[in-house]
Amino acid sequence: RVEYRVTDWLWKNMPDARAYATGSVRFWFDTWHDLAQVGGGSEQGLLNSQVQTAHWETNLGPNPQPAILWMQAMGVEAICVADKQSQEVFKDFKFPHKFDSILPVLFDDKQGNVLYRVPRRWPDRIRVVETAKLNAVKPPRFNNDLEQLQAYADVLEKGPDSPATLRRVGTDAMRAHANVGPGQSVLVQETYDPAWHAWSGGKPLVVRKDAMDMMVIDAPPGDQEISIAFLTPLENKVGQVLTGLTLMAILALFWNGLRRERTAMIPEAPAADTRIEQSILAALCALASWGRRFRLPTVGSIKGWLAGYPLGPLAPPTALFRKGPATYRDYTKTLGCAALLFLFNAYITPLLFRTAYANEMPSIDAAFIGLARYASQHWNDMGWFPLWYGGVPYADSYPPLLHWVSGLVVTLAGVSPGLAYHFVTAMIYCLGPVTLFWMAWRLSGKRECALVAG
Repeated sequence: RVEYRVTDWLWKNMPDARAYATGSVRFWFDTWHDLAQVGGGSEQGLLNSQVQTAHWETNLGPNPQPAILWMQAMGVEAICVADKQSQEVFKDFKFPHKFDSILPVLFDDKQGNVLYRVPRRWPDRIRVVETAKLNAVKPPRFNNDLEQLQAYADVLEKGPDSPATLRRVGTDAMRAHANVGPGQSVLVQETYDPAWHAWSGGKPLVVRKDAMDMMVIDAPPGDQEISIAFLTPLENKVGQVLTGLTLMAILALFWNGLRRERTAMIPEAPAADTRIEQSILAALCALASWGRRFRLPTVGSIKGWLAGYPLGPLAPPTALFRKGPATYRDYTKTLGCAALLFLFNAYITPLLFRTAYANEMPSIDAAFIGLARYASQHWNDMGWFPLWYGGVPYADSYPPLLHWVSGLVVTLAGVSPGLAYHFVTAMIYCLGPVTLFWMAWRLSGKRECALVAG
């Protein structure tokens, strides 16, 4: 598939470059590798206000010049273009051949997919710039505002002859080296956030935002070694503490509830016909027969499990509440209903448990799989996410719990990110009705009604 061919080529040949990808290639861009792109998979989380305007002009504008200027402003080295004959699903480029004979070709698979090189003075996404000229540049007034776009590109690409270097230290920190003259600043083509801080010689430096929402560091003149770090904001730390306390409170309440159930009154259903219980048993046995292919409990094990308790034949309860310790029969019936619901939903979605990558290229699954892979490889760097939109705080990429759980499965089980993600989503799908059943049973005390609700 084109989604893999393009990203694999970039990883092998330009692993540190930021690229411009569209359509399904954009969704799958970070599924297998850490590759930076102008786009991403979570527009609601982007910080850089210019990214969407750059996308609109590059995808839909007929003239190549504004698009090239936008790419230079965004620190892009390669543009991925798919024409009408490509496998790529969405075909976002309205004028896919507008860069022909204008930009040099990096990659062409002869199947409608081309990578073009964007002209840039130096490869690192850092420039020493004239401070006055940079401050005079205004944000573009519209998507093809050549005047402001050209002015900004000139500041970047026609500034002082002082190449600077930029090296990442993990995802949340960078090291820069720049020879700064009087009246000059250091521009880092990473989206500005107030949590970015910089130091040189142990002294803090001013970090501010430019017209393209990129980071500008006002360093003193001289040969400067600059440390740049994204420091987790206080509100994030408070949120992490509250999340931890909440999880501990939930576990404590759950454990306390289990202990109290051994001596407290246990909600039971009113007298019910044993046919309900026998129907549950029959359904469990039927699903267990089907579930052998997934190594679920067998018919014999379920019958043995139920028959192993010294309770005699199943019989309907005689009272709405039963005093004293919970019996094996209470647990058996409740767990039987929960297992029935879980197995029924597993029967509906069996492929999710064993599928790594689905043949649904337009799906946002690709971005979620990429976030799970990223989490599994960067547990110590969860502050800044540099791969999307010129960089965003990791928490803004998507609510992170699903990707953390999937990443944990990757780390512990050693399976592919795709398989881990689909397995986790399948488990959530199957456990949802079980949770609803448990809640309805606890609220109503009627197990059969809770089973129907689940």
